[in-house]
Amino acid sequence: MSIEGFFEGGEAFFGSAASLLDKYIPNLDSSFIYPGGLILALFILPLIILYLIKPKPQKRSISSLMFLMKDTGKSFIRTFFQTFIRDVLFFIQLLAIILLVLAVARPFINVPEIGLDKPTVIIIDGSASMQAQSRFDDAKDIAKDSLSIVNTVILAKNLPQTVAIEQGGRKTATVINDLNPAETETNLYDALILAPKYLRADGRVVVISDFATDTTYLTAKKFVESQGHTVHLKKVGSDASNVGIVDLEISEKKTAVSVKNFNDKEETVRLKVNDELMDTLKLGPESSDLFSFSTPPSTTEISIDVDDDYDVDNKAYISAPQDHSVSVLVVTNDHNLRNFDFVIAMDAINSNSSTKITYELAHPPKMPTINHDIVIFKNLDTKLILPGTIDETIKKVKNGGACIVMIQDALFDINFKELLPYTYVSTESEALIEKSDESLSLTENVEFGTIGTYYVVKPNEGVISIASVGDSPVVGFKTLGKGIVMYYGIYDESADFSKEPYYPIFWKRTIDFLTGKPELAKLNYRTGKIISLDKKQDVGTPHGSKTVSSLILENTGFYTLSDRKIASNMLSVTESDINSDSWTTEVAQENIDRKPSPEPFDLSRYAIIAALLVIGIELLYLKFRGDL
Repeated sequence: MSIEGFFEGGEAFFGSAASLLDKYIPNLDSSFIYPGGLILALFILPLIILYLIKPKPQKRSISSLMFLMKDTGKSFIRTFFQTFIRDVLFFIQLLAIILLVLAVARPFINVPEIGLDKPTVIIIDGSASMQAQSRFDDAKDIAKDSLSIVNTVILAKNLPQTVAIEQGGRKTATVINDLNPAETETNLYDALILAPKYLRADGRVVVISDFATDTTYLTAKKFVESQGHTVHLKKVGSDASNVGIVDLEISEKKTAVSVKNFNDKEETVRLKVNDELMDTLKLGPESSDLFSFSTPPSTTEISIDVDDDYDVDNKAYISAPQDHSVSVLVVTNDHNLRNFDFVIAMDAINSNSSTKITYELAHPPKMPTINHDIVIFKNLDTKLILPGTIDETIKKVKNGGACIVMIQDALFDINFKELLPYTYVSTESEALIEKSDESLSLTENVEFGTIGTYYVVKPNEGVISIASVGDSPVVGFKTLGKGIVMYYGIYDESADFSKEPYYPIFWKRTIDFLTGKPELAKLNYRTGKIISLDKKQDVGTPHGSKTVSSLILENTGFYTLSDRKIASNMLSVTESDINSDSWTTEVAQENIDRKPSPEPFDLSRYAIIAALLVIGIELLYLKFRGDL
């Protein structure tokens, strides 16, 4: 039964007792929660009376025992010692009763409102801006000073991470000591929303941050407080200087770097690419500038030489494909094919990207050896294409090649076997082509428009359609062995698509996809991105190697995967603006006004523990004396 429950039945009695005691000993309620409980101290009086009236041994002269009384000095000492021993037992019993009375009266001391006995969630900002000066170390010190009996710690990165759950003070302090900030944006909002999960009623949340973020966390703070918890905001960090790289625009031909000066004075910045000085920028107060250069193949490090208080944004990284050569065999019986739209598109690709296409024309039945990366069938004479050509192409695709079958008259009169995994249904005309969800980056910002004549087809199992008319695929892919087969069902001669500027862009993306060239978008990411891998693998990170099946980019730099090397950059104006002041006047005033108010810290549990220890000592003493 709790002490509160004990008092439910005798509240009136103890209330009267408290009133009586207050007449003689005022202000007891400033030291005791239930001062009326001190009335139980009256039970000490019978103990003292019994002790005083207890009969004491008397000395009598007995002739046969006279020889025992020869040394009166020794007898006096022995008697005094026995009395003292008897007094020890009395004082043990007296102390036990006093402690039990104190436990009932519930003594307390006033301490600042730090919630030592409340479950506590400590949220530490683990974002990139916390690396400025000594902010993160200061945050860890404040966190350790804020520990209570039971603690949960959340590191507020782009994705909040719970690093300790309901741990004691010592273990939590060890966890805090081992923490390091990430190089991502912060997310105080989600961290605060997560906090009540680890609290019961009347919990405590401590948020430690530089608050170099927006003010959405204030909404989350109100939500936590609405659930009955107390939220304390503690700010770290002072004004610091910074000039940083805040944006990158990467294409296969050029890269543009945006550098911003966050200081209130002009700064001179030396910009380097792979340690080679490229330019010296003079940036006015709180201004930015753009620098462009040709995108090198493979990996590139961009850096700025500047004396500031924040290093995270002084470097940026680029990963680009190596120069990519593709051999294409166009199998056709049309001798005017060089004037067709897709051939012109391949010439445009050669002129404007790192993908270099060499193509060869073959006119069946005469065929060269098929050792090309891609085989395209277009405008064939159904009587001249040989089964051996189809079989040889299938073999090439299964070994890692690719094949594109383009629409033509009487297409399904040719037995393409596995190269054309569709069943002919009918021929239709005039329709709008729609992109499917599976198209993703291949058709980003691409519109196919309307189509003239087209085949209504039923795809075989495993076909992925990226463009269709109704349920009939117009453009689709299917894996075949280690390679890919593609169906292109648009008559370019009568369709809008071939006249649009994104027509060569689509074919460039398609050729890169068919030949396994990685896209720039899959080589360059912002920190905080989660990349799902096909399987668990060893990944080289900026801070060592680890084996994962899902990769979280928490640091800037290069990550080496089994099939590519990717670059990770922060590129955040918010995190680079380390003097950003979301610590609004209202928030600052609230924290000033909320000075730690004293709250009673109940000592009754310690009195009970002490009383039990004293009773235990009494039992041991009685056992030693032989009374038990």
